[in-house]
Amino acid sequence: LGLALAANVPDGLAIEETIARISAAGGLPVLPWAPGKWFFSRGRLVNRLVAAARPGALALGDSSRRPIGWPVPAALRRARELGLPILPGSDPLPLPGEEQQLGNYGFIAEAPFDLEQPILALRALLAGAPGRIFPAGQRNPFFQMLSRLRRLRQKGKDN
Repeated sequence: LGLALAANVPDGLAIEETIARISAAGGLPVLPWAPGKWFFSRGRLVNRLVAAARPGALALGDSSRRPIGWPVPAALRRARELGLPILPGSDPLPLPGEEQQLGNYGFIAEAPFDLEQPILALRALLAGAPGRIFPAGQRNPFFQMLSRLRRLRQKGKDN
């Protein structure tokens, strides 16, 4: 994901190129958690990107789809140790009814915010400028996460 970004970054680029383009355009690159994306070879890539990142250059997204009770993934733990921001979000899927997921998980921030320059203030907040980000809301129960993913997979088979 590219947050606070005023430019278009094309889909389908290598992750390193995508991160570089988002950063060059003044945005904040975010690696969102998703089941399957943070395991196996893709998980090793996420861990390598996190280990190489510096504060303010990369954030990680913690999705409402990470089930309640699941342990915090290693990449999120490492990001926290390195001072990278972790941004909770509801992460709806492209399915009818998913709009009901909007806003069920997100964050509250304690930080200065310049109302005269809201985009710059948002970029500073998301990049981990002085202040604190706290999760708010709730992630999905395990079986709800499975149901959502099953519906997404079925949609892919139907197309």
